[in-house]
Amino acid sequence: MTKKDIIEQFSSIKGLGKTKAELLYNNGFDSLKKIQESKIEKLIKIKGINEKIAKDIKKQVNEIIKIVIFPIVKNNCIQTVDDRKRIGQ
Repeated sequence: MTKKDIIEQFSSIKGLGKTKAELLYNNGFDSLKKIQESKIEKLIKIKGINEKIAKDIKKQVNEIIKIVIFPIVKNNCIQTVDDRKRIGQ
């Protein structure tokens, strides 16, 4: 993913506009996984992100990863939850 793609992805998270998304990226967060794995303390060091916003961001990222990105294996094929919904399972 390009920087632009990542910032767009981050910007879609409630509480993050383009400015905060860019700040996250510029502070080493270049994936949802890195946000998910980070500690609240690291997120609140970023200008404009307080503890409440950081907790909300992490909660949303966890949901995104759990629902959309986390792969499942069925019939020896890796699918995302979106794939299962698309094929009616």
